[in-house]
Amino acid sequence: MNYSVTKMTRRQIIKLIRHGKLNPNPLGQRNPVPSRTKPIGIINAMIEGYFTGAMVFRDIREDEEAKKFYPNYDFLVIDAGHRCRALVSFDDNKIVSKYGKISEIDADSFLDTEETVISYKCTATEATQIFRTINTVTEVNEMEMIMANEDSQVATFIRKQTQAYQEYKNQAHPLFGWKIKRGTEDLRVPLNFSDNGLNPRRAWDELVAVLLVKCLNGQRNVDAGYPVISALVEEDEVLSKTVMANVKTALDAAKKTLKFARNNRYSKVTFGAFQMVYFELLGQGARIIDFDEFSRLLWKANATLDKKYKDLDVPISSVKKGFGDGAKQSKLANEYLDLMGDLTGVVNFSARSASMNEKYNDLALKGFMSADGEVLEYSDAEWSHTVPHAEGGTEATMERKSMNHLNLTMAEQRLILQRRRYPANGF
Repeated sequence: MNYSVTKMTRRQIIKLIRHGKLNPNPLGQRNPVPSRTKPIGIINAMIEGYFTGAMVFRDIREDEEAKKFYPNYDFLVIDAGHRCRALVSFDDNKIVSKYGKISEIDADSFLDTEETVISYKCTATEATQIFRTINTVTEVNEMEMIMANEDSQVATFIRKQTQAYQEYKNQAHPLFGWKIKRGTEDLRVPLNFSDNGLNPRRAWDELVAVLLVKCLNGQRNVDAGYPVISALVEEDEVLSKTVMANVKTALDAAKKTLKFARNNRYSKVTFGAFQMVYFELLGQGARIIDFDEFSRLLWKANATLDKKYKDLDVPISSVKKGFGDGAKQSKLANEYLDLMGDLTGVVNFSARSASMNEKYNDLALKGFMSADGEVLEYSDAEWSHTVPHAEGGTEATMERKSMNHLNLTMAEQRLILQRRRYPANGF
């Protein structure tokens, strides 16, 4: 790893960004702060002649691996993303400084002012360490430090859920959707969170990371604080398709549970309440089958417990968002479940599958015969619910795989529904 110190005018920096040669927001960079005042403060300081710090870039022009990921770029920002974005916005007349727009000041003097640029030739891992070293003396939270790791596939999976990235060509999970705020041209606001911005200070990454830790540990409430998340990202454990699917299922469940939430949005605290109850149920082998009713009962219990502990002058919000203490979350989750009452028809506590012995004995007792009247060997059979488990079905039997995976026509599906409604005459 080596570096050089040079001078670049603000005009040159803006030009590099506009021409797609300098990426001000690579994957490990902190997200833009959802604030109208921060970029104005940066520009004001620059106009007044204050030194805002050296800009630290990563030179990838000779880095074949990096060029595969960032094919058109020559430089990636390690530290200076906010300053670079502020310069472009000011040049676009989107920022009004205390001295007016760029057209109202001595623009040439401002743009021709030089900034100190430190350019490193280094790997992504070394860039992560440079970022962390620089920011030991500035305000960077633990999740931002963790997610600065650009190499980790665990971090990549987490990022892909919360935001769409050009480099990944991905779509974020719908839970983290956004819209343009009314009355603005480009201010994005979340659809399902009470946050002011998108993934502020990597807050959404933390929520996904918590789900991931719990899915990796049997889909139950376990310790999922920053030390655990950090170790997971740094050790870069290979994630199975099942674990990744379980995380996405949990995110789907979170979105479905918003129906009766306050303002139909989550805060970190209310998301904490959802996930601890969700994993407490999954830890008991249960599955939610009626999300509307689950949402109603959950948020009723949430309001009841908030009032109870407020009257006792005992804060419980710290437990809801205290992902690092799985035991406390499990204990509080059971208080929720007690208040939610009889969950018959809302949650299916029956097992989705059965042991090999149970499956074999079921088939043997039927004389190794299928419902089609033909002999059925164990290798051709699978555990099949008479009513789908997701619809509350509890009874299952071994049936021919091909029958369990029939692709029914619309007419056949209608006939089945009619027979379920009117079993006596089939109409």
